[in-house]
Amino acid sequence: MPSLCDVDVLAALAYRKHQFHPQAAEWLRTIEDEGALIVCRQTQLGLLRLLSTRAAMGDDVLDAPACWAVFDVMMADQRFAFMREPREIEPAFRQFHELDLALLA
Repeated sequence: MPSLCDVDVLAALAYRKHQFHPQAAEWLRTIEDEGALIVCRQTQLGLLRLLSTRAAMGDDVLDAPACWAVFDVMMADQRFAFMREPREIEPAFRQFHELDLALLA
């Protein structure tokens, strides 16, 4: 069964200097099935944010094209699959967000 990857796991896989990269890389070697690891929009954005943030990456911070290159290499691995959200999610999310803001006013 496919598993949704947490952004911290993606970051550890993507950044060789991450303190948990060796463990994450070893875990990845145990995955064989195509599409076993799911990346969604939120985890994608989280990975891109971490890779482009100096507080997380220090001197290894990446610019936008480099962040996308890391993501593209990851997604070229057939063990990863990108799960797009259904079209009806965004209108529902926007409605919820507007309701949430109205409640705060």
